[in-house]
Amino acid sequence: MNVKTVVKVILAAFVLLAALPLLMQLRPTPLTAERVRAGFEQAGFTVFEFVKLPTPGLDAVEQVSITVSTGSGTPVTAALYRFDNTGKLAKQYEYNKPDMGAGAAEAFNLSNIAAGVTRPQPQRPVNVGKNRMFLLVATGDTKEQVNRVIKVFEGL
Repeated sequence: MNVKTVVKVILAAFVLLAALPLLMQLRPTPLTAERVRAGFEQAGFTVFEFVKLPTPGLDAVEQVSITVSTGSGTPVTAALYRFDNTGKLAKQYEYNKPDMGAGAAEAFNLSNIAAGVTRPQPQRPVNVGKNRMFLLVATGDTKEQVNRVIKVFEGL
C-alpha cells in the first residue's frame, strides 16, 4: 500500500465517524403505545381512556384499549395491538379490514332483507390501520371520525 491509499482510508474513517451522530438522528424513533397516545394528543384529539389489558387478544403481544375524542360527536373507541410476527399482523389486518362486499350489502340493506329483519340494526363504522408492528381497530359513530383516527395513527 502506498501513502495516498492509507491517507484516503483514514480520511474516509474520520468522515464516517463525524457523520454517525447525524445519521443516528435521522433514524426513526421506535413506535410504542405511549407514542401513539402522544401522537393523538399532538393531532388535537383528547384521549379519555388508555388502558393496557393484561391478556391481549388476536394473537398479539400487547393490547391497549383507547377512547379518543376527535372534537366532533361521540368518542371513537379503538383497540391497539402490538405483534411480534408480521404474519400474525397481516392475518389480523386482512381479517379486520372491511371488504367491498360488506360495503355494497350495507348500502342496499341486503343483509337485513335476506334475514327478514323489519327494523335494521344500526352498524357502527369500523376501520383498521397498521403502522410497523401495530394494528389499530377503531369504531365510532361516523366514518369520518374513524378515518381521521386511522389517518393520524398511520402517519406516526
